[in-house]
Amino acid sequence: MMVLILLTALEPFKGMEVSHRDANPVDVELLFGGPDGFGYTYFSTQDGDTVPFNYIDISTTGTAVGAGDDWCSGSSASTLYYLGFTFPFYTESYDSVSICSNGAIVFDTPYVYFGLSNTALPSTSYSGPRAFVAVMWDDLDPPEYGGDIYFQSFSSCPDGYSGACAVVQYHNVPRYGNTTQMEFEIILYDNGNIKLQYNSAVYYNDATIGIQGDTANSTNNFFLEYVYNGTPSGHVPDSGTAILFVYPTSTDVVERGDDITPSLRVVGRTLYAESGSVYDAAGRFVATFKGSYVLRSKGVFFVKVKDRVYRILAR
Repeated sequence: MMVLILLTALEPFKGMEVSHRDANPVDVELLFGGPDGFGYTYFSTQDGDTVPFNYIDISTTGTAVGAGDDWCSGSSASTLYYLGFTFPFYTESYDSVSICSNGAIVFDTPYVYFGLSNTALPSTSYSGPRAFVAVMWDDLDPPEYGGDIYFQSFSSCPDGYSGACAVVQYHNVPRYGNTTQMEFEIILYDNGNIKLQYNSAVYYNDATIGIQGDTANSTNNFFLEYVYNGTPSGHVPDSGTAILFVYPTSTDVVERGDDITPSLRVVGRTLYAESGSVYDAAGRFVATFKGSYVLRSKGVFFVKVKDRVYRILAR
């Protein structure tokens, strides 16, 4: 029998209350993972999603960036690393990144510093909002034990994706004052998706993991936070964790209204609401319904009720 595991810290949409928990056995699970205000979602091995873990080790083939402590290539060395393709990210597209020692890459002009004091998202630290991907934004110290950060682009991604990708790998990088040498990486795909992978034990203090656009604020919600300061606790990464941020293929499911809590009840695979709309995992329209709707197949769906969007997994 399939059983619902309700996530007590659920935030399917920033600022939304959740009042549709049901005591009856069900086989639909409400998931973390967006969508944010732009339409990004994420899937994670820690949430039970199917995200292939295929670590790409470029420590012997990639370019060593020569990372210093509290350093960014676009500020300290005025060096940007070119992806080999145009990468769509929120409202802009980029062909290069600045690589920072404190666990993030920045899509911005040169001379940008991204420092050791991480915050929750959206962040306005370091001269306003920045477009960035944070794989482990914390006070890291790559050179402490001879570690470094490596960069390599591929016309055909070696993890099985048929298109191009670029990899930023943090190799033998400890947090400042700690001896755990960590291995993790950011993979940027030419379709706009982003994968974070962790290939070692992780010393986690209060790091931020997530993505943010260059105009992010608490009104447009152009950011998607995976974990900050250990919350949620189930999102503190360890060896084998993979997180896939998915670039939106449709904007149909990202509208947001006021803060009225919607009325949505789930029993088995049946959705109960006054009215609603259902979309598939790629954001494509499936159906509208009044009263009730049965999810007849397995998979991830978005359900929109009264301008609120829920991401659910039908098992």
